[in-house]
Amino acid sequence: MDIPLTFFQEIADVFLKKGYKVFTNLSKKDDLALNGTIGIFLSLNDTYCLIQKCVGCIGVRSGFFDYVISANSLFYILYDNNYTMKKSYRLEAWQTNNDIIERYYQKYEKNESILNEIDLLFPKVN
Repeated sequence: MDIPLTFFQEIADVFLKKGYKVFTNLSKKDDLALNGTIGIFLSLNDTYCLIQKCVGCIGVRSGFFDYVISANSLFYILYDNNYTMKKSYRLEAWQTNNDIIERYYQKYEKNESILNEIDLLFPKVN
């Protein structure tokens, strides 16, 4: 999906300003993490275990979420505005016990509504 890493950096910055430890799930060991975040390269099982201990997991809808969706966490899933299959792949329809929020990223907008919603969902860490 066409969601730039710069937008994920903006999301990470929201959490970092609130005092959270933020992880970037890396595809390869030598990938770079987002600025200020902790890069992790883990097996799916270990990633699932980490998500169990996190307050939230934010990312682009992919098969990764099919695996980790039963972890005890809040899931904030982003879709590209041009993604036509959202209705078929909605995780909200899976009826898990987790909070699942799914939003469209608007390519030519600032997406302040997404950043504001994330900011409101997660309280500041003491």
